[in-house]
Amino acid sequence: MIFQTTNHTQLYIARDDPAAMAALVVAYQKPILEFFRSIARNDDKAADLAQEFIKGKFLGGTVVQSFDHTQGTRFRDYLKECLRNFFRDVCRRPDRSVPLGSVISTIPDADWQKANDALDRSIAVTVMQESLDAVEHSLVERGRHRAWQVFEASYLRPLKYGCECPDIGSFMEEFGAKNPQEIYDLRSSVIKDVRREAKRRVGILVDDAADTETELNYYLSCIAAK
Repeated sequence: MIFQTTNHTQLYIARDDPAAMAALVVAYQKPILEFFRSIARNDDKAADLAQEFIKGKFLGGTVVQSFDHTQGTRFRDYLKECLRNFFRDVCRRPDRSVPLGSVISTIPDADWQKANDALDRSIAVTVMQESLDAVEHSLVERGRHRAWQVFEASYLRPLKYGCECPDIGSFMEEFGAKNPQEIYDLRSSVIKDVRREAKRRVGILVDDAADTETELNYYLSCIAAK
């Protein structure tokens, strides 16, 4: 799983394990890029900032070495603060044509929050996409590809494109269902499978299993808020 390294045990391993550190970089490079895209509002500058942050702070070890889960902070929240501080430091550099005061002071809290949300949304989308891919693969392997097709046509596709789901009855002929209830049952079974898989994956991200449901609902809200 791409974000397995968010668990604090894996983060501590990454301090001395180059392979674990590399996995951490791969996992977070897109969320970091999305943060800078939001706050810099320029794709080229965002890419440069992300590359510099990853090279200097991740591969340099600063972010991982300084994180302390005993303070009750989630890694993603700690990462956001590191990104914000990094951006401030960049703006303080003497070679910048625009001084810090006229950059940071003009960024309202709402824009910082948008950048935070962009990072969270990127993580959430990845976790959910991994869950969807895993469920589809499992259903195909078990000879239940029809159930996935029903789910994709009647639920996932309308959700993805922001359109209303066609009447369930319209899928009966397409998928050879005897009645609308069969379509409902097929779709519901896949929805349960996806949520179960997503919950399993999110459970790896949290240090306390009791936080899993709350974390999953937070990820879902991040996606819905886009």
